[in-house]
Amino acid sequence: SNTLNVRLEGDLYLYGNGTWTGSTTTFGSSSNFTGTATGTNQLNHVTLASGQSLTFLSGSSMSIGGTLTIPASSSITLGTGSIFALNSVNLEGVISSDAASSTYGLKMSGTTAQTIYGSGTVDNLIINNTHDVNLSDQFQIDRQLHFTAGRLFISNHALTLNTDVILSGTFSNTKMISTNGLLTDGGVHYRVSSGAKTITIPVGSNGKYAPAKYIFSNLTDTGTVWVVPVDAPHPGTTDTANTQLDYYWYITSSGLGTYTVSHQYQYNGSDINGTENNYVSGYYNVANWEPIDGIVNSVDPTNDTLTIFEVNFLDGEYTAGEPG
Repeated sequence: SNTLNVRLEGDLYLYGNGTWTGSTTTFGSSSNFTGTATGTNQLNHVTLASGQSLTFLSGSSMSIGGTLTIPASSSITLGTGSIFALNSVNLEGVISSDAASSTYGLKMSGTTAQTIYGSGTVDNLIINNTHDVNLSDQFQIDRQLHFTAGRLFISNHALTLNTDVILSGTFSNTKMISTNGLLTDGGVHYRVSSGAKTITIPVGSNGKYAPAKYIFSNLTDTGTVWVVPVDAPHPGTTDTANTQLDYYWYITSSGLGTYTVSHQYQYNGSDINGTENNYVSGYYNVANWEPIDGIVNSVDPTNDTLTIFEVNFLDGEYTAGEPG
């Protein structure tokens, strides 16, 4: 098509080599796509018309060098196929896959920073961009979030991870869900089903990986854990000598029923003040520290973690420091 725009009212079969530069391909009716559009066989801008669907057949894949636009009433069914997005994505609709996967889905594969605009939903999101991927709005992932390279920067927006979403990859300061590090951030909302579950939510902020891990037993109901990492000392600390972490985690929950849970939070060495070997952990709940003198033997200075074992609560603001 060279620089000419194309509107398709039927199916697209695409093989061979060729890059469509400067053009927009619009799927004007519900269609099927079969082919391998990757590498040297690349579409430019791709748009679904309002209310239409696009179905990938036989594990097909599509590389999009321009902008992918999916309106709120439109959807793409990938099956076991993939979209290699090299630029921005405008997603108000839905991108679905057959199952959770770290190898197929929406692959953010740009060589400069990318942005996902809109408050849509995707089954599998794969982050493979060392320059990071940004969210511009609240967003939902339904099956799997995988990190190959780069961070998913959600800023102050809420990221919803639907029931038992798989979180995979080798997490680090450069591969994580990153926030602004403010108490006012939307944070991560993880929905967990009943039963015995272990989840690690790979959050952090400002280049600091600070995950939250939960080990549930006897969880009676499906509910949500909301995690907001805060890159600042807790404002309610009473230690005038400033011998506490310059970091804390704001946690709330809903709908979980009854449960027993151990939770663990990992901090960055640069946030340590005072003598780490003397640290105790504590949680701030309704304007009070509980317990008042902290929880002894709950901080591991070797691994920079604080762990609260087998309790029946989640809500609170968690940090560590020397007894005040």
